[in-house]
Amino acid sequence: QLLSGVITLQGFHAPLAGQTLATPGIAWWFPPLGAGAIPIGGPAAEVERAVRTLKRGGCPARAQPGQVVSAAPASALMMPVIAALERAGWSFDRLRSTDNLALGCAASQQCAAIVAGRAGRSPPLTARLLQPWTVSLLLRLAPLVMPFDLERFFEAHFTKVGDQTRLMLQTYVDEGAARGLPTDRVAALHSALSLGADPTSLTADPAPTP
Repeated sequence: QLLSGVITLQGFHAPLAGQTLATPGIAWWFPPLGAGAIPIGGPAAEVERAVRTLKRGGCPARAQPGQVVSAAPASALMMPVIAALERAGWSFDRLRSTDNLALGCAASQQCAAIVAGRAGRSPPLTARLLQPWTVSLLLRLAPLVMPFDLERFFEAHFTKVGDQTRLMLQTYVDEGAARGLPTDRVAALHSALSLGADPTSLTADPAPTP
């Protein structure tokens, strides 16, 4: 009775840095307009039961019976950009104004091709749309929708799981090399993280890998 799903909410220990709350605790937020509904896949009867249970608890969810729901394609696009943001000192302004964003987007496209290769598919259209100007636009619009400081959220959460970020990037590099796919941008981003935050430029890229 195995079900699969993808986490759509943002949750964190509140208050975040620079935030004040009368009562500290755990805060969470689901994206609006149905985007926050957690997709649940698997055997139809179990999926429907799980979705009903989640909804009763106040968690939006939607059934995808007979499917395996995977976060791998979305993670492949997101994690390199998060790594680039860390490299930029968790600042959207510095991310937009340095080479970090271009490197993160290029690495995301390589990671998307690697994940798509697992299923013998082409990378999704969203990978080609992930360009520095589109990410920059999204980063300007997101704070207008989200009721918390998104920079501080990313910093708090992804600093906590920083080892996971680095492991994921290294896994993409290893898998891409095994599949004969380009990994030079992913490898450059992984190496850059080991140098710490650099809000000015990324000039010390390692030699490209196959």
